[in-house]
Parts: sequence; C-alpha cells; structure tokens
Amino acid sequence: KPSIVRAPEPSPLSATPTPATSAPVESSATPSPQHSQTSTNVFVEVARRIRAAVVIVSVFDGTGRLSANGHGFFISDDGKFIADRSVMKGGVNAVAKIADGKIYNVSSALTQTSPQNLILLKADATHPLPFLVPSTSALPDTGDAVAVVLSPIERTNPVLLEEKISARFTDEAGEWFDVTPALSKTIAGAPVINQRGELVGVVTLRAENNSCAIRPAAAAAKLLSQISSNMTARW
Repeated sequence: KPSIVRAPEPSPLSATPTPATSAPVESSATPSPQHSQTSTNVFVEVARRIRAAVVIVSVFDGTGRLSANGHGFFISDDGKFIADRSVMKGGVNAVAKIADGKIYNVSSALTQTSPQNLILLKADATHPLPFLVPSTSALPDTGDAVAVVLSPIERTNPVLLEEKISARFTDEAGEWFDVTPALSKTIAGAPVINQRGELVGVVTLRAENNSCAIRPAAAAAKLLSQISSNMTARW
C-alpha cells in the first residue's frame, strides 16, 4: 500500500497510510530572518515525512540536451505532479526523478494555462506513488515560519530552507507571499510547509520581475480539480 502524504484540515500531514491518528507537531522555534541551513527539529521531522513526494523534473530540448532542472511534487498517486511552468520552456520531453533514485518519463501536460505560472504534468507511473494534499484553508501570514522542502538528489541546495514570511501581496494572478532574502529561481516548483506540517504554498517564478514568490497551495489544488479529457495534451 502506498504512502499517502496528506495535509488534512486541521490535522497535520503524515507519511503513514492512516494520517488521522498522527499527533500534531508543535514547536516554539524562532525563525531566522535569513535562509537557515541548520533546520529546527520540527521542520526536519515533518519534511522527512513528505520528501518522498518531492521530485526533480529534468527537461530536454529537441537534440536531447538537458535544458533545465526544476522542482515539483506529486499531487496524486497516479503520477500527476505540480511544477513551475518556466522550467518547461523550450523543452520537448522530460523525466521526473524521486528521492529513492527512480526515474519516470513525463508523458503529458494536463493543464495549459495558469495565472500562477504553475503546470500540472503526468509521470508514467506503474504503481501508486506518495503524494501531497494541498491545504485549501491554511495560509501563512506575515512573520510566520515556513520551510521549503527540496529533493535530496538536487545537491546544489540544502534539502530544507527555513524562511520567514516578510509580506503578503496580491497581483493579477492572486495572492502571493514574500520572504527575505529572496528565494532562488532554482527552487521554483518546490512545496512549502508550515510548522504543523501542512502544505501551504508552492514556490513559483514571477516572470514580470524574474524573481520567486510563494503562491498558496490552493492554486495547485485548483489545477487538479480542473482536469478534464479535453485539457489533456501530449507535449
């Protein structure tokens, strides 16, 4: 039976098949105003439980040359996963790599447009995969501690970045959250959790100023809910 990684509301996420029985994770840790590579115990524990659902998506151009790497995360057990649309630019095929070293071919893009610059892709999985369930109600607020969970196979970054929400904004694509210092573009597509282990956001690229922001996780849930047969397209 696959691990199902959920962010129940209001229960915390869990990597066990019976998340409702898990006890809440609490912490009094004070977040640092800068990227923290020495993570507090609360974030280390909850990140460990969800990292199996985090992917690195590698995109290749028409000559077979690697054009980009980006982060993402499975949002259903059949291989659907969220990534940042910018990583797909110029690509003709892609693969999704998970923490245990397995590689899955990416067969299709299931959504064509998203004001939040997100895309829903489908990896060819032959067995159920662990996945994340976005919280549709939990939102970070200014001053809150959050953590960006990265794949351990992407060695140019630490596997966990603790952040502090510095501001909340709204643009034409909806609400977004800023942190200080700014997030690197190399982690676009990565999931963002709060101290209760809820999936509360996704790192996305804001193309208008070529910087990253955190969009609410509800944007990822909305993409999944919009899937219909006429939206599926090979790429």
